Amino acid sequence: MSGSVIYSGNLRISPWKILPGDNISPEEAAKYSISADALDDDMAEELVFKDHLTDLKEIFPDFKPAKSTAIVKCVIESDVSCRVLISAGADWWMHGFINGKPFGDTAVNGNVSHPITSFDHIYQVTLNPGKNTVIFYLQAGITWYFGVQIFLMPQNWPDDYRSLDILCRNIIDRTYKLLHEPVIHGVSTDSARICAEFTYPVLSVLRWRKSGMKEFSESRITLYGQWEYSQMSCFCLNGLDADSSYEYEICCYDEKTALYTKIFSGEFRTFPAGYLPHTFAAFSDLQVSPALKHQALRDFAANTPLPQADFIASLGDVASGFGNFSAAYFTDFTDILKECNCRQPLEFSRGNHELWGSESTLYSRYLGTPYGAFQYGDVFYIRLDSGEDQPRQERPCHYTQRSHMSEYYRQQHDFLAEVIRTPACRNARYRIVLAHACPFEFEFPFYGKNIRDFAGEFFYGDDPLCKIDLWLCGDVHSPYRYDPVSGKIHGAKTGRARPANPTEADRRDIRFPVYVNDGPGYAGADLSMAAVKVDADGIHICSYLPDGTVVDDIDIVPGREFLVKKSNYELLWENK
Repeated sequence: MSGSVIYSGNLRISPWKILPGDNISPEEAAKYSISADALDDDMAEELVFKDHLTDLKEIFPDFKPAKSTAIVKCVIESDVSCRVLISAGADWWMHGFINGKPFGDTAVNGNVSHPITSFDHIYQVTLNPGKNTVIFYLQAGITWYFGVQIFLMPQNWPDDYRSLDILCRNIIDRTYKLLHEPVIHGVSTDSARICAEFTYPVLSVLRWRKSGMKEFSESRITLYGQWEYSQMSCFCLNGLDADSSYEYEICCYDEKTALYTKIFSGEFRTFPAGYLPHTFAAFSDLQVSPALKHQALRDFAANTPLPQADFIASLGDVASGFGNFSAAYFTDFTDILKECNCRQPLEFSRGNHELWGSESTLYSRYLGTPYGAFQYGDVFYIRLDSGEDQPRQERPCHYTQRSHMSEYYRQQHDFLAEVIRTPACRNARYRIVLAHACPFEFEFPFYGKNIRDFAGEFFYGDDPLCKIDLWLCGDVHSPYRYDPVSGKIHGAKTGRARPANPTEADRRDIRFPVYVNDGPGYAGADLSMAAVKVDADGIHICSYLPDGTVVDDIDIVPGREFLVKKSNYELLWENK
């Protein structure tokens, strides 16, 4: 479609055109909106929109984020004075002008929402009889998308915020789409979560049924009784049957037509409750550039047992920064796994970078509580949030003004006090902890003290309330393993940031196996994947590099020293 144009009433709206705006200020751009002839259309290029969005980097491939600017223009001709709505979004800053006067901007906070849509910001303006010139001054973000729509307002429509919100929801031209294939995560024997991200906020509903059944159940995202518009929705399903296949549909509801549109259908399977050998793959600290991360995940899928795993565990820090939740978790992680036909359920443990990121609230909103538990067969898994790598402070904390960490750790303590008493945990063959950080104080004392506060009462010492058989983690970007029977630590030596020298408290309290996955920098080979097989004979861990090289292959049998079948790890420490 040439131009994002809605023809309403007697309005005649020209296509949008664009000119580079380098070395032009917003104030100078405003002058171009004084008259329809103020901008030299001969030098302008007509914009092409798809679903009311255009990608400006296709016009300016050498644009510079936060520096490049451009001016876009359209002319609205009206026979009478009337009100219109202009809805727009831009990555990342924009100023709007009509007939020489500003009508809105995102100069202070940027677009705020991401991904960009054509209705991120809605402005009401009044047209004069005749020609009216609309100018947007755009400043590039990381990407450079721009979206816009124009609507004629009904006569006598109230202009309060709520009335405009209702109007916009009913007249905006929307194409219901998912940005990513839904993510299945948080699966257990009786529950599952399905996370979906849409092109813009929608009223969504999940319909599901056990395979072979006729009737669907439904789930909606509601807030105090009101169906909520949301761009990302996490549907939590409970009361499911173990080891069962379920079909689901994601639909969007249109208030204007009162109709549902099905936009995706899929299936998932709950975990079994009885004994069943299984495998899972674990990643941590995928803190490399998107291109390197994509290639590493593709290599793991091609060269390791990743595609055969029953589920995939993230041990935290899937990105160094967390300014874009969608890109960090979906575009650069789950989308690539699905591209490689790795559609297994995912289990997420939160890392320190995901704790303090600017969109960390979205983590729990769409991935659930950052700590939790699930069961696969007769193995009980506990996900823990080990917190920050800095001294604990209350408001303000190291990374945020809104933290209350002591209360948060108390909540995690109370969760553990309850979960270790459940039959699923007490009767489990093995209990495995999935966390981001090591429990040792010698690595980062802040993690060690945090974990001691909320978990030490249950896991520590020779006779703990809850005996765990493996602590699997990442964080330090230096792979190693601790054998509590031999009292030895083996791992990658060259490049370690600090000596492996457990404190007296570590030696006294950490009486369970600890296995640390690799991350970029420091010792090791930058990235590794831990393939874990659990069966009646024990816990088997094989650490792979992206090219399929095995760097460590061990068997863990409770009460015995590790059986090392293959390894290039060196002795880092011995408890003599």
